Amino acid sequence: MQQLTKYFNAIAGNDPTLHPPAVINFSLPTPAPQEMPPGIEARTRDIARAIKGHLLYSEADGELLGIVSPKKGDENLDAMTPEFAIKTLANFEVQVNFRKLGMDALKFQFRHKGGDWHAAGFLVTSPGILAIVPSTPGQAEQIEMRAVYVRKNAEVGNYSDAKPAFIAP
Repeated sequence: MQQLTKYFNAIAGNDPTLHPPAVINFSLPTPAPQEMPPGIEARTRDIARAIKGHLLYSEADGELLGIVSPKKGDENLDAMTPEFAIKTLANFEVQVNFRKLGMDALKFQFRHKGGDWHAAGFLVTSPGILAIVPSTPGQAEQIEMRAVYVRKNAEVGNYSDAKPAFIAP
């Protein structure tokens, strides 16, 4: 009971024999740490490109650093189908976001109103921009796009489902 009484006296400040409580400094160290800007994806991709561009870089290094997914067996390559998202830009361009999943690139094709498929281009980084030639010069229109993975200049897997896109001047 004496300890409890002593404790309450210390809290209330009624016991002059006790040392005063230590003052805690809650201020930030000077200079205050800088706030990090939001969104580091672009910078991370730049660093990964610089690492991959080094003369002594190997795929094993990329796997250890986590910038390259580990190689898996090639048994499922025939079943791979790319997924991507399309955003309309000005000047008959579209921005495409995708994941390469260890492949070298994605090959994109487009068609006007159910016509024949035409080459739109290859993209090796995401997001990427493709310029599409309209069927009627200067006129906005809806098109369809599809993609397939490419490794060592050979198509891998299946073409994606056709996705609608809009191109405009």
